[in-house]
Amino acid sequence: SDPLEVQLQQCQFWLSFLQSRIPPVEPLGDKGKSHKPAYVMLVGTHADLSPARKNSSGEYTSPTQGVLKEKMMEQFGRIFNIEENFLLIDSNSASSPGIKAFKSIIQTRKQNIIEGLPRCTQFLDSVHEELVLWKQSLANFPVVTWAQFIGHLHEVVNPLAGDEHLKEVIQQLQLMGEVVYLKSESADLICLCPQWLCSTLCGQVLSREFQSSLGSLGRYSMLHFQNFQPGAEARDTITILQALGICIKGDEDHDVELEFPSFYTYEKKCKWEADNTASKDGHYGGVCLQTSESASRILEIMFPRIQIQLRKNSYRRYDAEMILDQWKNGSRLMSGNMEGIIQIVKEPVSKVVGLGPPGEAKIVVKVRGPSGSSKLCFYFLEEILGLIDQVLLEMSPGLAIDKYIMSSKDLLQHKDEVHSWSPGEVMSALKSGGWEGSLEHPGGWKESLQQLLCWGNQNIQDNLVKGPELHVSSISTVTRQSLCNLLDAPHPLGRDWCLLAVQLGLSEKVPKLDIGAGSYSQTARLLDEWATDSTSLVSSLLDHLHTLGREDAVQVILSGCSLYRIQTTEGESVDVEVNSSSAGSNVSR
Repeated sequence: SDPLEVQLQQCQFWLSFLQSRIPPVEPLGDKGKSHKPAYVMLVGTHADLSPARKNSSGEYTSPTQGVLKEKMMEQFGRIFNIEENFLLIDSNSASSPGIKAFKSIIQTRKQNIIEGLPRCTQFLDSVHEELVLWKQSLANFPVVTWAQFIGHLHEVVNPLAGDEHLKEVIQQLQLMGEVVYLKSESADLICLCPQWLCSTLCGQVLSREFQSSLGSLGRYSMLHFQNFQPGAEARDTITILQALGICIKGDEDHDVELEFPSFYTYEKKCKWEADNTASKDGHYGGVCLQTSESASRILEIMFPRIQIQLRKNSYRRYDAEMILDQWKNGSRLMSGNMEGIIQIVKEPVSKVVGLGPPGEAKIVVKVRGPSGSSKLCFYFLEEILGLIDQVLLEMSPGLAIDKYIMSSKDLLQHKDEVHSWSPGEVMSALKSGGWEGSLEHPGGWKESLQQLLCWGNQNIQDNLVKGPELHVSSISTVTRQSLCNLLDAPHPLGRDWCLLAVQLGLSEKVPKLDIGAGSYSQTARLLDEWATDSTSLVSSLLDHLHTLGREDAVQVILSGCSLYRIQTTEGESVDVEVNSSSAGSNVSR
C-alpha cells in the first residue's frame, strides 16, 4: 500500500546495505560483476492488503511491479544476481502460488550454494553430533573460548585433530549456521547457539525496555548492569558484547566501567570556541565522508561502532594525554593542544512519508591545533580517519565512500556552513597543477592544495605521493568495477575497452583479452595487463580516456582514486587509499 517512491527507497536502502556488506570479488565478470555475486530475490509481502490483483493463475500482479524491478535491475543488476521472478505473495496463505514459488526458488538457490561448499567429512559429522550434546549442557550460556573448543574436541572427538583440521571445521560450522565465531582481544569466542546470541542476548540487551531500565546516559557501572542481568554473569555477557562492538569496558584506571554509545540519547551542538589558542593563526582542516543517498543511513548505523573504536584508541594512548567526550551522533577528542570533532550531520534531501526524518547523513571530521602544529594536526586527522576506516572495513567493506575536503579558511573563521570540494574536483586540480594548484571557493577566493591537503607544511608534502602519480594498480576494486561497467559494453563509436587497448599500446593483446567475453571483464583484464608496466600511472590512464572522449570513465577515476599516499622512510608509498570509493576513509587512502 506504500507509494511507489517509498517502495523504491526501501529497496534501494536494503540492496545498498547488502552491497556494502558484500564487497566485489576479483576476477571481475562482464560489466564488472563480482566473481561471486550474491543472489537477490525481490518479494512483495502482504499482497492481500495492497491494490495488487490476482491473475488467472492465482498469482498477484501489480502495475508498479515491473517499474520497481526495472529500476532495481538498472541500479543493482551488475552487482547481484537478481531473480527474474518478482513475487507478490500473501504471507497468510501457506498454500498460495506465490508461497510455493518462493519456496521453490529458495530450494534451488540453496542447492546451488551447497554444491559449491566443501564436502562433509566424518570428522565434521562427529563434531556436529557432539556440539548438539555440548550445547544442551551449556544452555544458560552456550559460549566457549577457542582454547576450550579445541580442548573439548581433543578430549571427546579426536585427540589427534590438528590446527588446520579444526580451523576448517569451524569455518564449515559457521557456513552451516551452527556456530558464530567472535574475534576478541582477550580470547576468541565461539557461540554454540546462534539463536541464543541473536535473540536471547542481543534481543534483550538492545531492546528499548532494557535501555530504558538502564537509563539513557550510555555509561554504567558493572554492578548497575548486573542488576538488570540476574540470569548471567555480567562480565561474561560484557565480553561477548565487546566482541560484537556493542559496548566497551574500561580498565581500572578509568572511571566509566561500561560504555554503550548506541544508548546515548542526549545530543549537543559542539562548536569551536573562538577564544581557543588555535582560533588565531592556528591550523584547521577537515574531511567529510559521504556515500549515496540510499546508503547514507548506514553511516548512522555504524557511528556507535566508530565511537567504540575512538574509545579503544584513547585507552591505548598512554604516551600522551587524550580526553574523549562522546554523545549521541558526536565525539570530541583532545590530544594535547589539538582538538578533533567527529559527528554525524544530516542534510535534508527529501520529504517522503514513511522513511522517518528526512536527511542525508554524512560523517564530518574536523581537526585544529595552535600555530606551529601543522604536522601534528595532519597525522592527528589521519589517525582519526584511520580508526573510521577500520570500522568501515569491518562493517561495510563494499560501501562506496567519497571524501570531501573542507575549506580551511571557512573552518578558521568558524563559519556555520563550511564549503567542501568533491574528490573529483581535488583530483582534477592535483593533476593539472600539482601541489601548487588551487581550488575556487564560492566566496571569491582560492585555497591551495598544499594548504588543504598538506596543511601548508613542506615536510608533509615531501612525504606524500600525489594521486595522479600513483601506479594504476592502486585503483580499488570498487572503482574498477564501475570502470568495467562503462567500458565493457560495446560503444556506438567504438570508444570502449578495445580502443582503450590501442591507446595503451596493447593492440596485439586484444584477441587474448577477448577470450571468455561475457564471463570475464575485458576492461579488468586490460588494466591487469597494463599494470605489469611500472610506468603505468593513473594520470596516463586519465589522459588516454580523455583522448577517447570517455569523460564518464574519467569522472569515475577522479572520484574513486586516492588523492595521495604517504611514503615510508624507504620511499615506498604506504598501501592505503585516500579517497577511493571503497571502504577506505582516511584521506591518505
